[in-house]
Amino acid sequence: MPTLDFKEYERLYERLYEQLTGLMERAVMFPNGFYDALKKISPDPVAIQMVQTIDKTFKKAQKDAKFKGVDKKTHKFGEFDDMKKKFDGVDYAGGGVATVKILKPDGGHKSQEIKIGKLVNDMVSGFSSTDIEKFARALNITIKTGKGEVNLGTIKVVKGHDITNYYLHTNYASKKGELSKSCMRYKKCQMYVDFYEHFPDKIQLVVKIDDAGKLLARAVLWKLDSGLYYMDRIYQTTAGDKDDMLIWAKNNKIRQSFDKSNVDSKWRVSLPNSAEMLQVPWMDTFNFGYVDDKKFVLCPDFDDVPIQSVCYHLQVQDGWGIKLWKGADGEEYDADGFDENGFDENGFDVEGFDEDGFNADGFNYDGFDEDGYDEDGYNEDGFNKKGFNEDGYDQDGFDANGYDEDSLDRDGEEEE
Repeated sequence: MPTLDFKEYERLYERLYEQLTGLMERAVMFPNGFYDALKKISPDPVAIQMVQTIDKTFKKAQKDAKFKGVDKKTHKFGEFDDMKKKFDGVDYAGGGVATVKILKPDGGHKSQEIKIGKLVNDMVSGFSSTDIEKFARALNITIKTGKGEVNLGTIKVVKGHDITNYYLHTNYASKKGELSKSCMRYKKCQMYVDFYEHFPDKIQLVVKIDDAGKLLARAVLWKLDSGLYYMDRIYQTTAGDKDDMLIWAKNNKIRQSFDKSNVDSKWRVSLPNSAEMLQVPWMDTFNFGYVDDKKFVLCPDFDDVPIQSVCYHLQVQDGWGIKLWKGADGEEYDADGFDENGFDENGFDVEGFDEDGFNADGFNYDGFDEDGYDEDGYNEDGFNKKGFNEDGYDQDGFDANGYDEDSLDRDGEEEE
């Protein structure tokens, strides 16, 4: 690496620092694999901006300082440490660490660690902590898988009663991470998780265990009706364990893993209709099950349930799915056929009245229609629309011909 005089170094530093404000008080070089990894995950918006920043910065540095130690294609400064080692086992949820190298005026360099979050925030802007965490994990997986053999620990697929055993918290390696927060970890939930044991050809469990056989991570593995496999939400001790599970899935050509943004409404898992009678565990992806001929079909959302079908909401913690009815109008009704406001699909409540208080025949609770007349055509005072009661007299006591019950007219004259 050539030696720079102070003025050349100053110019180089100023150009780099313009883009990497606050990162450190030196010009920066990145470890081997970093830039290449960024390019591989460049659909990620954070990675795109970081690549653009590095390209722009080093282009200026080369032009202004004529620093020929920079490889124009890879942006590498000579041979540096393997970045893979720096990322193995990093828990990005707690703040990942990357190693960068700082150029010295004499052409030498020194290493310095920096948190991934700070590295990103100092190079680009406008991203949330969630965006940065997602980027860091994608970077980690890309670097790991791109460095040849990766030790993922012991990851295997189990079925039957082994699934129930690995759900129980006493078989966990520690009380950390999302795994320790699972609502299905308790002994009382074993009877719900037992649901998985009944269908080994459709439902299995991917587990990562430590040397003592204790659980570090787990995810339900579904065989979809299409024949493809889908790995459900990962419950892990550390983010590193989660990354290893995702790498395992990729290596085993499991194309789909849990992400609420990419769940396909066409996914189905058809089970025997006996499944309808079983208690169920909390479901992360397949939130609903419906009865279809001789099958009990799992699907992601209520919108995926056929109309006029009995179905169950399966995101429950007490083992019993909530029985519902999907009406012809596509709306949700309870087991008795009523929606959240207490009306059936025809708009009537349990007593047979609509929201305005009228039944299917158009009469209210007191038996009168919207004009105030009962089914025989009389109002609450006993008169019909022409003003006569059932005996044929008006409110003054005269019939349609103008005579009262004594056959006298309004003037008191007898009927002729």
